Amino acid sequence: MPGFHHVEVWVADLRAAQAEWGWLRRAVGFERTGQWADGET
Repeated sequence: MPGFHHVEVWVADLRAAQAEWGWLRRAVGFERTGQWADGET
């Protein structure tokens, strides 16, 4: 089965990263399954 299973990215500013990279996450089909104050999965 081709594709990615897990990619982990650490950023200093989560909100800024979400704003800048949200288009890529949507393009690859990212689905948020969990969220906490300083991160998400």
